[in-house]
Amino acid sequence: MEFRPKSLHDAGLGWRLALPRLIPPGGWNQTTAWIYVSADGGEHTFYNTLHASDAEDAGDSGFDQLVRYSRDGSYLRFKRPTLRSSTITIELPGGHVHTFQKSGDDWLLIRMEDRFGNGVGISRGFDGDGNTVWTLDDDFREQKTTFEDPGPSFPQQTFLG
Repeated sequence: MEFRPKSLHDAGLGWRLALPRLIPPGGWNQTTAWIYVSADGGEHTFYNTLHASDAEDAGDSGFDQLVRYSRDGSYLRFKRPTLRSSTITIELPGGHVHTFQKSGDDWLLIRMEDRFGNGVGISRGFDGDGNTVWTLDDDFREQKTTFEDPGPSFPQQTFLG
């Protein structure tokens, strides 16, 4: 028997490094909805309207949505400047905004900020040994986290940076 963890387990089997994720439709997400995975691992699905009986937002129709909403009581709002935009923001009810940028098939968190513009930027890269490195920068200091390759003893464990 073989077990493959969800790709959300980015720090090993059953573990996550707590950075939010944005999962587009397709791939392992076998729905037509976008899913926001919060830092605590909660999965929040986005819908075209806040309530099923609401009318579409101006400029939105069917699958072409610039604004989407969660309906699970978290009151998250998904905003995309244009349908071809490579950035998407998720607005949280407390005034925080998480910005994601398209990278290949993934949408990576690049910035978290509060309503006053204070925030943390996130960038990803590699060190000289080929290990993935995340850099968090709040304009005053930076913190680097290195993910070392566990080697062949964990062949099914992959990291999505």
